[in-house]
Amino acid sequence: MQLCLLKYENKDYLGARAFLQRYMSVSVASAGILYLASRIEDLLGNDGGRTEFEDRLIRDFPGSPETRKVLGAD
Repeated sequence: MQLCLLKYENKDYLGARAFLQRYMSVSVASAGILYLASRIEDLLGNDGGRTEFEDRLIRDFPGSPETRKVLGAD
């Protein structure tokens, strides 16, 4: 996960996506992970991917701070 965050901070969004996909293939996604995934997809211009991760975030973590950000409540 640290490599994903490093890639994200360095604006290497394709690299961040690759590390995040590997991470998500072996770990359960948390609200923070789904939010990060939606941000990465948004920055890559992938509206479908962003929407998919946001929908999962809202469904699986309805009361989380990340969901409030997505819904514009924060």
